[in-house]
Amino acid sequence: MFKNVSGILGQITPKQRIIALLMLLFTTVLVLTGPQLINSLRTVPTEYLELVDVQNKKIQSLSSQVIKLNEDVVAQSRQCTNRILERENEIAVMVSDLLRIEASSRQMQKTDAVLIKTNDSSRMETIKILPNNVLIKGLNVIYSDLTKNKN
Repeated sequence: MFKNVSGILGQITPKQRIIALLMLLFTTVLVLTGPQLINSLRTVPTEYLELVDVQNKKIQSLSSQVIKLNEDVVAQSRQCTNRILERENEIAVMVSDLLRIEASSRQMQKTDAVLIKTNDSSRMETIKILPNNVLIKGLNVIYSDLTKNKN
């Protein structure tokens, strides 16, 4: 067997021998260090994995807080809108009551004319009774109700 190897080596030039030795050396180094090199490139260090886990937990926590805060904002907005609508309805009822009272007082004013006799017996004057500020009183009532409910 060595006869054949020596015959082959005898036919190869020194330049080709150096190239063959370099290829053999490179292949040996690649076979011995290749798996370790591949493993070092594939695996992620554990400290990076831990950091990613911590960041993912923070993101989940913040996401749940954002959802909760959004729900709170929507609930408070609905509650505020409902309070405003209730108050508007109360004011509308007060104004309608005021208008009804004012209309009935106008009706009473038409019928409540007073006849006054003067010194001259042939002359009679009709004095119209002025309204007793029903509208102003009603507005004062609405104002006091509004300010009372604020506190």
